[in-house]
Amino acid sequence: MDHYYSATAVTIDFLARLPQARRMRMRKLVLVEDRKGVAYPECHARGLIPYMVENKALRVDIHVGFWTSLVPSVWPLPNLGCNGLNGFLVQFADWIDETAHLTSSGIPSTSLRFLLDGQGTESSELWHKIKYAAGLQEAMACSRYGSGAVPVNLSELDIDMGLDIQPPPLPADKEALIRDQRLQLPSDLPPSFYPTVRQIIKGTGNIHFIGDPGDVWDREQLIAARQDWTFHDYWFEWKRTINTKLVTLPAGGVSAYLKLYRLEARDASGRLWDDVECGRITGWPDYLAPDP
Repeated sequence: MDHYYSATAVTIDFLARLPQARRMRMRKLVLVEDRKGVAYPECHARGLIPYMVENKALRVDIHVGFWTSLVPSVWPLPNLGCNGLNGFLVQFADWIDETAHLTSSGIPSTSLRFLLDGQGTESSELWHKIKYAAGLQEAMACSRYGSGAVPVNLSELDIDMGLDIQPPPLPADKEALIRDQRLQLPSDLPPSFYPTVRQIIKGTGNIHFIGDPGDVWDREQLIAARQDWTFHDYWFEWKRTINTKLVTLPAGGVSAYLKLYRLEARDASGRLWDDVECGRITGWPDYLAPDP
């Protein structure tokens, strides 16, 4: 299995090795994140903060993409050309939340810029769904539930629906495989999510969209259409429009991703997925195993 350090992590190490006098003469750094980095890459930009505080004239551009650095860490459907939307949404939400907090770290507002590649049919489709999720989050945040006027009783929902809305308990080494289940309601997204997505569309903030970001959702229409909704209604809509939706992947699908990182996908019995007939598959792969 091939592991990649993020371009940001490599840059942090490079800057740490330079004498301060040389760092102070630097004016522009361009980082291209063209692979999924190891060790929580969405947090790596924090390590650049001391150098941007030290050198107020330094400008850093970080290029990211849905199909490069922002792909999910786990692929539950390796034989298909699509994957669950929720997993992508979790990854993107974590990254959004990290970038939102960087602006309050004491660096000049112009020091750090992210360039999000949204070009191509698959990227456009995914971005449209991300915007829809952001609109649902804002609608719920402006509802009586989001304002706290009406308390939410999750156990009551569980009993009424006959469903367990919480992730099932799993051993610690399998927790990553259910991380997408963190998002079971619009309100499960971080508070910074929909304001940041709106900034991206409007071209403000420190995330610049490469491509056509489209229009901002109709806030008033979304809120008005849900003004009499119950908590059950919000949960059902999220399940129907987010949790059960798939995302079309670029050419090659998950197989191309696994090949890029020299990974093998195995089912719960340990068999390679390539050796399992698709028609007989009844569950998701138990883990991704490295090449022997």
